[in-house]
Amino acid sequence: MVIQASGSAVPYAYNTTETMAAHHLRQRDILLAHPEVKQLFGYEWKTKYLTVGLVAANLAIAAGVGLHSAAIPYWASFLVTYLIGTPINHALIMVIHECSHNLCAATKAGNRAVALFANVPLGVWGGESFLRYHPDHHSYLGVLGRDLDVPTPIEIGFVGGSMLKKLIWRAGYLLMYGLRPTPSFWDMRRDAPRTAWEKFNVVFHLVFGVAFGRAFGWQSVAYLCMCTVFSFGFHPCAAHFSQDHVPMSKLGPHNKEGYPQETFSYYGWLNPIILNVGYHNEHHDIAKVPWTRLPQLRRMAPEFHNGLQFHTTFWGGLFGFLLRRDVGPQTRIVRTMEQYKVGMKKYTAGVRAVAKGEAASTKME
Repeated sequence: MVIQASGSAVPYAYNTTETMAAHHLRQRDILLAHPEVKQLFGYEWKTKYLTVGLVAANLAIAAGVGLHSAAIPYWASFLVTYLIGTPINHALIMVIHECSHNLCAATKAGNRAVALFANVPLGVWGGESFLRYHPDHHSYLGVLGRDLDVPTPIEIGFVGGSMLKKLIWRAGYLLMYGLRPTPSFWDMRRDAPRTAWEKFNVVFHLVFGVAFGRAFGWQSVAYLCMCTVFSFGFHPCAAHFSQDHVPMSKLGPHNKEGYPQETFSYYGWLNPIILNVGYHNEHHDIAKVPWTRLPQLRRMAPEFHNGLQFHTTFWGGLFGFLLRRDVGPQTRIVRTMEQYKVGMKKYTAGVRAVAKGEAASTKME
């Protein structure tokens, strides 16, 4: 599928596949081989207390930056923003991600409340919208116009083959992520009106931002916003945005069904800081497992993940993505909705066949 930009073909195309994502199949196989994995299901009660600490810490830093901005050198402000504030805000973004899977509280309303609170220091109000859109990333992984994690034709057309534009695109990834739900940015995406929670999210954070800025100085708000920009942009904590679903080497089918690998885990020292989002294959295989138990999931079912390609450093997600001309936003593996439906029919038929086989085996016994 060649992407058109300004009436001419860009020499970069989506990496298309005729199959559905392998995660549905692997989830079935993992649970059949290791039913004990279900013991890992459920929310992590510690996350909400971690959230309170992170929010309090970055608001305190922001207040200090705002109140003493005249006395703080620019280089010191940058170091505090990049080395302290950005990891905190990135962790809060991952908390919101956990809430989208209902893994921070026992109820859906509780998860929404945690997400709303985690959104406070981010400077933008996308938390509740993320809760609405993110489930599609799992259910419709790589489906054009449905999975908002997939770069749009506009983004691919902008980057083209330019390394400079790729750097600009990667640094401004927060803006790209925010624009994708809009129908004018990707006309394949079915639009939906904002929910009451989303509207409250917007009003609450606008009021909070104005009040915080008036109380501690607008530099405090600028600090929080820059922490979030770096959390999506050119920062070690944000490297996974270029690793999670971007093939960086030629891949063949990794299982007997011929499914390509389109998710890549990161097993490095940053994982505790980024709330184990590096365990991305494990997360996509079984999204009911909270971040604290993802390493345990890998240990319980190693045969399903040890044979997959993975990253051991965040440098590949930053510099490798930027410097290689054969890697970019267009290298995401995608499928059309029609291809997805065909794949789901085959998957459903396979599940039924397995169920019938188990039933027949039980009767014989």
